[in-house]
Amino acid sequence: MSESLHIPMWVGKRLIGLEDILAAVPSNNWDWRLWDFFGTGQAPEGRPMAEFEQTVAETPEGFGFNWPELTEFAAELDQTHDCLLTAAHAHMGPTPAQVSDSNWDACLLVISAEDSTDWRLWARLDAKRNATLVSTWRGLAPCSEA
Repeated sequence: MSESLHIPMWVGKRLIGLEDILAAVPSNNWDWRLWDFFGTGQAPEGRPMAEFEQTVAETPEGFGFNWPELTEFAAELDQTHDCLLTAAHAHMGPTPAQVSDSNWDACLLVISAEDSTDWRLWARLDAKRNATLVSTWRGLAPCSEA
């Protein structure tokens, strides 16, 4: 069973950031991959953001994070303009071809941001975790089913 939502990034003057989206996700040992990113804030390891964005763009298998690294990265962001982030069980994530085709069969979660306007969220966990996650996401802002 999967769930899919669209959430606006802005509610009035309040920005809903990646950190807010991830706050709904339970701590985990999934394989997180960043396939696309454009944003502002502090990049991992103190690198310039433009250099990090280039690294992500040049990493065909997606830039990898574990959960603590990802949440630290999200906490240091000022704003996410565009991004594509996937979570999967270790060694079972999507291939670059699947990502290119928007085939999320290998994913547990897909989080994407488009043009600083909307978050698109897709979850395929067990029914109880899906319900909890989607309920929390819906509480962030008015949303629509994708």
